[in-house]
Amino acid sequence: MCQAKKSEKDYNELLPETLKDAMEKVENICHKILELELKYSITIEDEENYLSEKINFTLVKVVYEWACQKDFAEICRLTDVQEGSIVRTILRLEILLRNLKASCKAMGNI
Repeated sequence: MCQAKKSEKDYNELLPETLKDAMEKVENICHKILELELKYSITIEDEENYLSEKINFTLVKVVYEWACQKDFAEICRLTDVQEGSIVRTILRLEILLRNLKASCKAMGNI
């Protein structure tokens, strides 16, 4: 989802434990998916870098602060990622959540 390059600096160090736990769960799910893909011979070009390319938590802190209604100027100071990338990531996340809600509604889970 986030297309920004991974940063050397960890901006997510001050996240609440619930978000850190959620990030760990996402990594575990991705590992399970990778195992299934390998088990059923789904072609993966670069196994070693597959997960590091697919999982990018660079803007978790930024998106969290945005969700907490922080000022955009404040949010931009939290990272060295360009403003356009931040906006694109937040918009893509909004679209993803809207589609997830519509899917749940279609399946009768809302």
